[in-house]
Amino acid sequence: MRESERYAVAAIAFCMKHSPRFREKFWNAICKAKGDPPLERNCQIEIEPAMCADLWICNSTSQGRFVYVVECKVEAGLEAHQDPSTCDFWDDIKKGYGAQLFALEPSSQRRFCILGFRRKLNLQKRNLRSIEITQKGWSDMERCWPTPKTINWEDTLVLDLFDSLGDLNIQNFRHRGSNNMKVNNSLVEAARAFRILRDTAEKLGLLERHWQLDCSEGEGVSNWHFGIGISKLPPKHGKSENQRLLSMIVMPAAESVAWFGYISEKPAMQKLGVWFYCGKKSAATKVLTELKKAGFQEAIMEPDKDEDGRDWFNVVVRTTTHKFGGDRDWFLSVFQHAGLKVAH
Repeated sequence: MRESERYAVAAIAFCMKHSPRFREKFWNAICKAKGDPPLERNCQIEIEPAMCADLWICNSTSQGRFVYVVECKVEAGLEAHQDPSTCDFWDDIKKGYGAQLFALEPSSQRRFCILGFRRKLNLQKRNLRSIEITQKGWSDMERCWPTPKTINWEDTLVLDLFDSLGDLNIQNFRHRGSNNMKVNNSLVEAARAFRILRDTAEKLGLLERHWQLDCSEGEGVSNWHFGIGISKLPPKHGKSENQRLLSMIVMPAAESVAWFGYISEKPAMQKLGVWFYCGKKSAATKVLTELKKAGFQEAIMEPDKDEDGRDWFNVVVRTTTHKFGGDRDWFLSVFQHAGLKVAH
C-alpha cells in the first residue's frame, strides 16, 4: 500500500474508533450490504491485519460474524490480485485478495469494498463465491459529512479527516473548502498574478497541457501558494525544447520537474519562488552553483523524500523583492540562469 493510502486508511480508522456517529455513517455508506444486521458498538476495526485488507471491520452479531474489508485507492491503480473482476483475485492462493479473505474467514459473512478506484469495474456474477463485492467512490463518503447545525467534538474530528483527505488531493474533499467561499476583494490582483504566471510559461515555451495551475488558500493569511507546476513531457510527444531541456538539467525522480509562483509562509509576507525538483544531488549542485553565480544568493538546496521513498534534492529560490520591472522577468531570469533559453 502506498503511503498516501496508508495515511488515509489510518485517519478513517481513527475516526471510526473515536466517533460513533462517523463509524455508523461510514459503515452504512461504504461497507453495509442489504440485510446486514446493525453494527455493534464493540466491533473490531483494524488496519492492514492481513495483506488482503487495508481496513478490516469485524462485526460479531446474533446473526453471525460479518467481516468487511475495504481496499482504499488514492490516485493509484488496481493490481490483478486486488481486482474482483479478475481470476487472480479469486484463484491466486498466495496473493489473491478474494482467495485470502475466504481462507481467513471461511465461516463468516464476507464483504469486500473497493473505495476510490475511478474506473468502473465489471463486477457482474462475481458474488457467487460467498463474498459480497461492491465498488464505492470517495463521493459516497459525502454522506458522512456533519450537519452544520449540529457541530460537536465528533464532527470537528471528522472535518479534520476530510481536510486531511483533501490534502491527499482527493478531489471530493479538496473542493469542500470552497463550499462557502466568496471573493470580496483583491480579485484584480489574482487575475494579474495568473497573467504573469501564464505569460512566463508561454515565454519559456512550455506546453500548456503539461503544466498545471497549483494553488492552496492555506489558513488565514499565511501558508498559501499560487503557481504553476511543470511536468515532464512524454518520450515521443510534445515539442518544447525548454521543457525537455529542463528535465535533462533537473533529472527529476518522477513526473514533477519544477514549480514557480507566489507563496506566503508567514502572515503579511508574500514571496516569489521557484522550485527545481532534482532527482540527483549532482544535478541539484550544478543548478545551485549556476544560480548563485548569477547572483541568486538566496538559492538553497532542500533535500526531501516523497511518499514512495524516493529522494529529492530540491533547489529553491525565494525572494520578497527584486530589481526587475515585473515579476515575470524575475521568474524568467531564474530559469535562464538554471540553463533554459529565454527569448526577450
